[in-house]
Amino acid sequence: MKILFWLVAWLGRPVGGIRPRRITHWLARKAYGTAKPVPDDFRLFRDCDGNQLRLHPHYFIDYQVIAFGVHDPKLRRFLKRVVKPGMVCLDVGANIGTVTTLLSKLVGASGRVFAFEPVPPLFGRLKENIALNNFGRVVSLHQLALSKETGLATMKTVQEDCDNQGMSSLQNTDHPHLTTSLKIQTATLDDFVKANHIDQIDLIKMDVQGAEPWILEGGVNSLRRLRPNLVLEVSPYDLRSFGKTSVDLLHSIEALGYECYQLAACGRVGKRILAGTIGSEFLADNLYCRPVGLPTHEQ
Repeated sequence: MKILFWLVAWLGRPVGGIRPRRITHWLARKAYGTAKPVPDDFRLFRDCDGNQLRLHPHYFIDYQVIAFGVHDPKLRRFLKRVVKPGMVCLDVGANIGTVTTLLSKLVGASGRVFAFEPVPPLFGRLKENIALNNFGRVVSLHQLALSKETGLATMKTVQEDCDNQGMSSLQNTDHPHLTTSLKIQTATLDDFVKANHIDQIDLIKMDVQGAEPWILEGGVNSLRRLRPNLVLEVSPYDLRSFGKTSVDLLHSIEALGYECYQLAACGRVGKRILAGTIGSEFLADNLYCRPVGLPTHEQ
């Protein structure tokens, strides 16, 4: 089964992966789903933008990059349209750095990327992947979670051999895979911006398992003053752990002076989404939120 996975991965990689994608997902789970990754098992791969990443096919994000060259193709296409040299971007919930490395390449030497990842094993891999690509002068790495308060918090996370390492939550205590508790550092966006003397933010990407309302609450002043574009996930399951719904989240975003849009598969801005027209179970993998009255950078 391992040989078949690698055959499918390498045959499909030049054209964006074998279709349908579920074939590759099934093969990866069968071949490596029960594997216990150790450091010597990780290998270097290049994503479709030429960035080097140290990966293992046991992990969900890793095997997608190995087989398809990218973890989230829609988000990648969007970022390549809107992020320009000299911009300042935040990657909140950076995981192993698949988006951080792309942002770093797009903003170039004149730009800046701030990446946040509180989970120690993921932060270690993030740090290694940034070093592999010599992005240290562009990227500022922070082992903390943006939240509604600055201080310490308890986060529930998965074991290091769980295939989906991106499930950690500040609130979700019900998911059976979230078996480990750890103390982490938190900061509000407003406190972080003030402490680091940041006077420009062009884009914030969030992937924080339902903690989006807390980040907005802790960043009201910065969001209203600096007016960055936002790209975030809307997950009703994760939001419920924070006592919120998809409607609540969109109302909060609109109250800050933003209008929200779905992204098309090609990465272009699609249909506008209004809080008053969606249900509490509205789901979006990538929601683009643009400050009202400001033009998009999209090409």
